[in-house]
Amino acid sequence: MQLNKFKLLCIDTTPVRRGAQVFVHDLSVSLNNSGWDVKKVYLYQFPETGKLALNANDECLEGNSNHFFEKIPTIHPKLLMRLIKIVNDFKPTWILLNGSRTLKYGAWLKLMLRNSPILVYRVIDSAVYWNKMSFTQLYYKKWVIPAMDAAVGASSKSLNEMVGFYGFKGQHKPIPRAINASHFEGFSSKTICRSELSIDVDGFVVLFLGNFTSQKRPDRFVQIVSLLQPLIPNLKAIMVGDGPLRSSTEEQIKNLSLTEVISCKGYQSDVRPFIASSNILVLTSDTEGMPGVVLEAAGMGVPSVSAQVGGIKEFIDEFETGITVKADAIDDYIKQILFLYNNPEKLNSIGASAKDKLVKNYGLDKITKDYILFLTCIAE
Repeated sequence: MQLNKFKLLCIDTTPVRRGAQVFVHDLSVSLNNSGWDVKKVYLYQFPETGKLALNANDECLEGNSNHFFEKIPTIHPKLLMRLIKIVNDFKPTWILLNGSRTLKYGAWLKLMLRNSPILVYRVIDSAVYWNKMSFTQLYYKKWVIPAMDAAVGASSKSLNEMVGFYGFKGQHKPIPRAINASHFEGFSSKTICRSELSIDVDGFVVLFLGNFTSQKRPDRFVQIVSLLQPLIPNLKAIMVGDGPLRSSTEEQIKNLSLTEVISCKGYQSDVRPFIASSNILVLTSDTEGMPGVVLEAAGMGVPSVSAQVGGIKEFIDEFETGITVKADAIDDYIKQILFLYNNPEKLNSIGASAKDKLVKNYGLDKITKDYILFLTCIAE
């Protein structure tokens, strides 16, 4: 198989509008605009909600992520054979594996292909958090990760943790998630967005933006709001997202008599009106790589009070571009949110500084160039 320079195949799990998938989609468009030939392939079915638009040459194999073969022998042979055909037809120089289950399929591709493309592992989260079972750790450490030729990390912390956890020997470089800042420029004002969403113009609004999963801890956000309510008379909270814990979260809200305070808006294809309507984004996750929602909020000048997870402190300079607290320190969340509530000038300056840092260091054009430089270097 003759490989072609400037051809990149991205393998992802599901075409869903989540941070890791949205970034690779945006990166592929940017690389295509730079003269590269990029194709994305998704292993599993389209989601019921939050579908990610595909480019002309993208494919969704619509496999079943719950199939027995995904556990034993850990890959579905039909999916693997379809991937092999795609690689042989497309002939990429690199395959970018967007974390999660894509890694095991990449390792099997390398075993089956006579002349494998360069496998690049995109580290999007904590290897320690997601691989707690001894069998899984052994499988990845002895078989999957050694098949990777190189790695890029959504944050330095996540990348270094992976390198240490697995003893990874390949070339690696932290390249953070990018945000297309122009997507947020010139959007409607807070006043207009609040009016359209029927939110009190004088309310103090905290925002949860993410999937309703155990990783994201929506229950922690609700607990924080319940403790803030007596302290901030005009408090309102918005929860944007969907997932397996939505019904239990709504039950928690009801049991705490917070239905007039917290609005669950479900999945939204455009989150900008909700960010623009908010005073603070509150990130309550137990684990992240580089949380895209913090960057998106910064794109609209909204500061974050965030759990100290993943590479968040690579973006947040304390009390300059945001505030971090220990993930389980509820009292610290309360303290810092109250601080910003009582100091609106500081709240605004943090939001403005976060936006400046985002534009300077996390713009899509810059990150695309970083990827091009890294990929071309490892191919030489």
